[in-house]
Amino acid sequence: MTNEIYEILLCDTVHSILSNKVMREDFTVGSSACVEFDWEFAMSQEETFGSVVGFYHTHPFSQADIVGMSSTDFDTMSAWVDCFWKPLYCLIGRSEYDKNPTVYIFAPPTKTVIYGGHVLWLGVNEYYKGMLQLPTGFAREKSFTLPYLSAI
Repeated sequence: MTNEIYEILLCDTVHSILSNKVMREDFTVGSSACVEFDWEFAMSQEETFGSVVGFYHTHPFSQADIVGMSSTDFDTMSAWVDCFWKPLYCLIGRSEYDKNPTVYIFAPPTKTVIYGGHVLWLGVNEYYKGMLQLPTGFAREKSFTLPYLSAI
């Protein structure tokens, strides 16, 4: 039986306005259809270091090229954006080291999202801003580079 996994994505180093080095931390294994995580760890990382850039989890039974987001995923990410009031990545893969996870961007409603130094989405009154394609193979390592997200 394959179970869902969860990891928090923390900014290790801000390389520039264009990218940051991200570490995968706080690994948790759930059941075949859900996973819980240590929300207190996420809060302490953000309050102490401002380092949370998003979350990675799996939908192990997904067969599609694009791994869909559940209503729970949407609600959870919207709540984290409300809590941190900044844009966040939501990466959903099929396994722990999926080479090509689906990447969703969430940000505060009405905010314009800056992605890697470029305006990506103008402010719309929604938390969910869109879906991105990242380079294949980026998620194989414990740490990797993601484009820098900000909002104005």
